[in-house]
Amino acid sequence: MKKMKKRLCALLATLLLLTGITPAAMAEDNSAVLSEDVVQEIAGLFINDMVNSGLETTWTTTTEVVSSTPLYDENGSITAYSFDLADENTEKGYVVVAVYPDMENEILEFSDTAKPLYEEFSLAPTDKIVYTGNLKYFKDTGTNMVTTLENITTPKASLNSSVKEARSREFMPSTTRSISNPITWANENYAGPFKAYEWRNNFEDYCEFYAFTDFKIKPSGNGKPYYMDTCVPVAIVNLLKMRGAKDGFSNITELYKDDLFKYVL
Repeated sequence: MKKMKKRLCALLATLLLLTGITPAAMAEDNSAVLSEDVVQEIAGLFINDMVNSGLETTWTTTTEVVSSTPLYDENGSITAYSFDLADENTEKGYVVVAVYPDMENEILEFSDTAKPLYEEFSLAPTDKIVYTGNLKYFKDTGTNMVTTLENITTPKASLNSSVKEARSREFMPSTTRSISNPITWANENYAGPFKAYEWRNNFEDYCEFYAFTDFKIKPSGNGKPYYMDTCVPVAIVNLLKMRGAKDGFSNITELYKDDLFKYVL
């Protein structure tokens, strides 16, 4: 029994550590910037929307990103990516996408024919482009100064960023949403319809699928057992039971669910 308690304590400690990390990680994600891969995906979705909108554009269904250039703010942090586009080896302009998730629209500028203005600079591979908003590009000199497109040197401190000014907490995607049917919600909000043809869950055959109503906690005022909203402990019981069944831990599988539930509590 002592050995089993130690094993349960170790598993529970791991679970508690993970649940303790989760809120901090979520908070960090809310303030984090979007990765280049995500930003490139946004660019691709924008191109597809333009092609399917019926508006006049040189972009087609085969237009794709061929290269990317990071654009920086005055402090050296990436603020956007500029993606060069091509269609069957023919240049098809560019699109600039912000890395901030708290913007109403991450598409900052685009053209289906022209090249980005920063290409007017004589750039070395290690040079950085400072970007403060629509068509506002500067070449970073590696000091506290930047060079304008007109070849004028100006302090970084004098730059005003319309990109940063467009950021707002109200545009931050919601971290929680009320979804009664995930398939229906996905079909309504994404490019559905979606259908599941096959899937793989290595633990599904070992799961008991306990719900919180499967556990009797203590008598109510009239002497009848009542159920508490104990979703987290029940989830931990399910995890322990799955792991025990999959790996053959008889000291867990042979333990009655209510007894395991009490250990978790």
